[in-house]
Amino acid sequence: AYLNIKMHRYERALRIYEKMLEIEERRGISSTVHHLTIAKLLGKMSFAYLKMHKNRAALACLKGVLANQEAVLPPDDPSITQTRNFMSDIKARLRKERESRERT
Repeated sequence: AYLNIKMHRYERALRIYEKMLEIEERRGISSTVHHLTIAKLLGKMSFAYLKMHKNRAALACLKGVLANQEAVLPPDDPSITQTRNFMSDIKARLRKERESRERT
């Protein structure tokens, strides 16, 4: 998946991440490692969606990242803050897109 990202083959990378996510979710183990692995995969998927200019899909992935982080990390963990900041950035992009469409 990493190589596909580097080569700008985001759809291929997403398919790999989705398969990895499916495997991890099927394991059904609720542990810190499990939640953080899911969060990491969703974060990588979010990056690919951003590269494809699919902000809504990226935001949906980040919501999953945040949910998994909040399930196992303390509320003041820097990772949670970083995810919230990324989400705010994407929400701002979506607002700008909407405002731009409304003007035209």
